[in-house]
Amino acid sequence: MRISNEHVARLLEAHLERIQTCGNIRPPSRPGMLQPDAATFSARADDLRAALEAARGGELSDRGQLESLSRSVQRGEYRVPSGSVAEAMLREMSL
Repeated sequence: MRISNEHVARLLEAHLERIQTCGNIRPPSRPGMLQPDAATFSARADDLRAALEAARGGELSDRGQLESLSRSVQRGEYRVPSGSVAEAMLREMSL
């Protein structure tokens, strides 16, 4: 009688399963039964991810306005209203 590696593996597996079930230990999981990894992120992370995807894939419809703003920043003429800065700071602090 010829004994193959597959035959030995089946016998060993059956023997190990009997030992483990007698000791109230679950048999090892099979590769087909593996659960995929999962992660949970905060709502803010989801918002940031959506904004990043929109920024990467979106087309600029106001290209002219953006170029105008860019030129004014380069010339040092662009000014942000202090009220807008204060509102943004308060909004960030409340998150």
